[in-house]
Amino acid sequence: MLVAQHTVYFPDAFLTQMREAMPSTLSFDDFLAACQRPLRRSIRVNTLKISVADFLQLTAPYGWTLTPIPWCEEGFWIERDNEDALPLGSTAEHLSGLFYIQEASSMLPVAALFADDNAPQRVMDVAAAPGSKTTQIAARMNNEGAILANEFSASRVKVLHANISRCGISNVALTHFDGRVFWCGSARNVRCHFAGRSLLWRRRGA
Repeated sequence: MLVAQHTVYFPDAFLTQMREAMPSTLSFDDFLAACQRPLRRSIRVNTLKISVADFLQLTAPYGWTLTPIPWCEEGFWIERDNEDALPLGSTAEHLSGLFYIQEASSMLPVAALFADDNAPQRVMDVAAAPGSKTTQIAARMNNEGAILANEFSASRVKVLHANISRCGISNVALTHFDGRVFWCGSARNVRCHFAGRSLLWRRRGA
């Protein structure tokens, strides 16, 4: 049996794996229902260009309801009074790089990377396009240190470059390689060291 999430289907093997992994105190039906709910739209304020306080003051007259995302102090779920108005990605604030449209879950890896006091100064993003995590890392590093942003797809490199430029980032070097050429350890590792600093690995599309 295949379970549909709009146009996405979960095969039996996946459902079986999730049933086995899920604690008995949780409801599998609730899990499936959650998978079928549309994601809440979210944005991240680009603190390289504007502070969160100034952004909130700037957008206060717009009829935007901004709910803080607990794991990212510059992240907000957003609802607009008129969703049929100018698309969020076409607003002057977005085009000028004051905020980035980014899923809340996508903000988690960077929040985890900078969770302790030993913040990295050299970071590699192996599959960086379209740039949500790369730009978030740059903002957390305050445009200091160095980021190597790699993307295998030539067309996606262009999008990555555009987002980096739009967000005013200056500490990123772009590369266009198969990410496996950078691998420095076992495929089981999700974090290793590069030039003595932390290295952030993630799967394409994450």
